Amino acid sequence: ILPTPHNVFQTLWNVRDLVISNGLATLKAVFMGFTLGASLGFGLGFIVAHSRRAEAVLGPFIVGSQALPKTALAPLFVLWFGFGIMPKIILAATICFFPLFENTVVGLRRVDESYLKLFRSAGASTWQVFRYLRLINSTPLILISIRVSLLYALIGVVVGEFISGNEGLGFLVISAQGNFDASLTFAVLVALTLMGLALYGIA
Repeated sequence: ILPTPHNVFQTLWNVRDLVISNGLATLKAVFMGFTLGASLGFGLGFIVAHSRRAEAVLGPFIVGSQALPKTALAPLFVLWFGFGIMPKIILAATICFFPLFENTVVGLRRVDESYLKLFRSAGASTWQVFRYLRLINSTPLILISIRVSLLYALIGVVVGEFISGNEGLGFLVISAQGNFDASLTFAVLVALTLMGLALYGIA
């Protein structure tokens, strides 16, 4: 039931080719889901940060959508998008969207009023204020949210692989559990942990 560390790492070494091939499939879905979620998060964050009307219209829907656990949507995504890679991408995107959206809005709005007055007195356009002041000011928050969102995307993809996968590390975990192979289960969990640490470190 609980394999020794030696057995876990021995299994990980023995099935390294299987883990690598499935790990690449997981990474592909992670980056695609993250790219989609981050693009939507930054784009909508930019719109909401610059328009109170957009905030009034979109805000309740965006916040309300976050109250629903995303993993509960996984079966619906499978029903709508089939058993391929698309449900994993959509699930990862929905999970990693909100941190980037929220931090983009906060970062773009949290600007010292004295700097804004300085830019306006110098005749800066709206685009120049955004590029040289708001965007630079929000960069630390956006980068932090990217780091968090990458890990959220990994979680979303693995959950998707649990439910609909025919490849990926999540699929390997489910297969190992179905065969009561505790050593392989822990070996894949080690691989997932290393992948998460690598993504975090890269970000």
